[in-house]
Amino acid sequence: MQATDTIRESAIWIGSYVPSKLITGYAKAILKKKIVTLVVGGVLVLFYAYLYILLQLEDYALLMGSIGLFAVLSVIMYLTRRIERSDSTIRQSTSVIRHSLKFHTSAASGQKNGQSDQRKETNERRTSNVQHRILQRRTVSIE
Repeated sequence: MQATDTIRESAIWIGSYVPSKLITGYAKAILKKKIVTLVVGGVLVLFYAYLYILLQLEDYALLMGSIGLFAVLSVIMYLTRRIERSDSTIRQSTSVIRHSLKFHTSAASGQKNGQSDQRKETNERRTSNVQHRILQRRTVSIE
């Protein structure tokens, strides 16, 4: 029994060390800041330690899992409490669309009788393209 427990413990520690080292090294290469890398590594160590404790507490695993999930959710809610959630980017986009439509509509109504339908179609395509680009920006900014 003792040998299988030792093998199990070794597998757990190796299985947690290798991904932690890989992710921390990647964070160091991408983020280029030592303090942020240490924070990422620390969070991973805490995460794997929590999982290890959770595995050891077979009878209280559900309780500890619920407490851990509650703690993580609380931290995320606390850290994101000041994120601006207004739809100001949507308002800006719609005002640009209105301005664009007003500009193209007034230009089209002031046309001389001799202008061709092709020019009207070109103006309509431009308006459509402007609307499409603005909607794309709005979609990207919302995501």
